[in-house]
Amino acid sequence: DYYHSLFESGDLFLPVCEYIKDKVILMGAPENRTLVQYSGIDVNKFEYKTRQPGQKGPLKIGSVGRLTAKKGYEYVIKALKALKNEGFDFTYKIVGDGELKNDVVNLVSRCGLSDNVELLGSRNHDYIVNFLNNIDIFISHNITAESGDQEGIPNTIKEAMLSGVPVFTTYHGGITELVSDEVNGFLTGEKNVQQLLNKLKSFAFPLQNLENITENARETAVSMFDADKLNNELVDRYHSLFQ
Repeated sequence: DYYHSLFESGDLFLPVCEYIKDKVILMGAPENRTLVQYSGIDVNKFEYKTRQPGQKGPLKIGSVGRLTAKKGYEYVIKALKALKNEGFDFTYKIVGDGELKNDVVNLVSRCGLSDNVELLGSRNHDYIVNFLNNIDIFISHNITAESGDQEGIPNTIKEAMLSGVPVFTTYHGGITELVSDEVNGFLTGEKNVQQLLNKLKSFAFPLQNLENITENARETAVSMFDADKLNNELVDRYHSLFQ
């Protein structure tokens, strides 16, 4: 009942994706006053960079996000353990900090990945822009936490798509409003280590020519999440409340 008084008195409700819109309407939000307002990105800050297949050295894998349950890091690490056991060469760097840091560090150690995985801690946005330009693939294995905590559409996925790095993520929250499997990214089931492993072996080990997919990704992210366009849309919505 927490939101009931708000739903009765509020003039406009702006969930950040269709997935959350549907959930809040089921909770009692008035459908005619509930509109999706996507979170915008400064698209010009991210330069598209094509990843070249057949590069020498270990595959550079990256993630950006808090070390928290809904980010699903344990399933990424388990997939990487299987890859290492099969002889594949990679590094995995995570930008972010959080309450599960010790759990992640311990799991990395138990999986024998201490030489492959590096936790970079929290970094500023300029660092993240550069980080995305210097990895070969981006993984965001989002899941529903036991607490029920979920994502809308993580901004980090939008930023990775703008940067030209192939994105491997999950059927979760509002992510499928942005990512279509093998069209502009790659989707697997939540917590499905085998599916993630299969996708990585098919497209990243070795890295395939994914330029068509990453060009589609950039185009999708620009068309949906350009901050200038969305800011104007938001101002128009505020103005409409006074007419």
